[in-house]
Amino acid sequence: MPELLAAGLDVRVRAVPNRSLSGDAAYLASVVRAVDGPVVLVGHSYGSAVITGAGVEENVPALWGVVSTSDRSINPDVERFGYQRAGATSVEIDSSHLVMLSHPVEVAGVIRDAAAAR
Repeated sequence: MPELLAAGLDVRVRAVPNRSLSGDAAYLASVVRAVDGPVVLVGHSYGSAVITGAGVEENVPALWGVVSTSDRSINPDVERFGYQRAGATSVEIDSSHLVMLSHPVEVAGVIRDAAAAR
C-alpha cells in the first residue's frame, strides 16, 4: 500500500467479513457507495468473486483480476475464465496463490495501471 499512497492514489482497503459471497459482496458494495467518485476494484481468488458482485455499483468503471500463473490452490485457467466471464481486465503474474504477499510491488503496479485506465 505504501507504493499506492506514494503514487497519490486514494486507497481504501476493507477486509470482507467472510460470511457468504452475497453478504461479502453486499458489504463491499456499501463501502463503494460511500465513496464520492469512481472506484476501481482489483481482486484475486475469492476477492475477485466479491468485487464482481460489488462491481454493479454506478461508480465502478472497471474490475481487474490478478491471475497467479503458478497457483496450485486455484487452477490459473479457472481464474482466467472467471475474470473473462465477469468482464474484468486480467493481469498475469508468475506467482503462487498469495501473489499479493510474494509480489507486492507487481500487484501495486497492477492497481496503479487499473486506476490510470479508468
